[in-house]
Amino acid sequence: MTGTPPSGQATCPLPASPRMADRLSMPKDALMPPLPAPRLVRSRGGTPPPGARLADFITASIEPIVAEWEAFARTQSSATRLLDAAELRDHAAQILAAIVADLRLPQTSQQQVAKSKGLAPAADPVSLTAAQVHAMLRVRSGFNVNQMASEYRALRASVLRLWFAVVPKLRPDDIDDLVRFNEAIDQAVAESVAVFTAEINRWRHLFLGVLGHDLRSPLNAILLTSELPARLASDTPAAQYTQSLIRSGERTKALLLHQGQPTTRRSTPARSPPRRWSSALHDCSSD
Repeated sequence: MTGTPPSGQATCPLPASPRMADRLSMPKDALMPPLPAPRLVRSRGGTPPPGARLADFITASIEPIVAEWEAFARTQSSATRLLDAAELRDHAAQILAAIVADLRLPQTSQQQVAKSKGLAPAADPVSLTAAQVHAMLRVRSGFNVNQMASEYRALRASVLRLWFAVVPKLRPDDIDDLVRFNEAIDQAVAESVAVFTAEINRWRHLFLGVLGHDLRSPLNAILLTSELPARLASDTPAAQYTQSLIRSGERTKALLLHQGQPTTRRSTPARSPPRRWSSALHDCSSD
């Protein structure tokens, strides 16, 4: 943080804070938490036997499923021409692995109802799921939320089309697998959309904060320099122009404050109420 020191106080030179254009041109990693880089996952898989259960089919057919994911993702955004195969396949294999693990877990009817309402407990409340990491990386790759959600629609269609080709007739277990597969896809979509929206809002708040910070000083300078000619020329024709300039500056400043302060309050976590502790100043200074 830079500022003007009191008169007579010794100072050491501090680097000037970057302007808004410099901040917005910074590398993404300078302002974003690091995420695991996408790895190109190519599973050898195998040939699924006729009539294979859905979980076994997905495990054996990872490569053709992910290849269709990659081909579809390349058509979704103009930014995909700059992405390699690993970035286009981003976490597709991990998302499918999570779906397979969910299909192989036993599930009661009560758990199924809870999952359909979004009340299922998270497997690991600390770590991000593959779908959540995928959403954050899609934000960085220039996708919008509709393009990201359409990847799951295409994934659902690819898996079911390939599976129906090797399943001559659906059995009761297959119908249960189909229902649970759709539930798992819906869960992944919900996780991705929630994280995608939160990440977009975080960047919007950051932009408004940078904009408000960099415009506050010029606006104050304009308002202060406009007040003097407004006072000196209060009875002249130029007074209306200086008053118009002051009103415009005050409206812009109020708009920045209105946009910036609620944004800051929304984007910061709720703080716990202050707690009072008794201590001796000498003990604190000696430590």
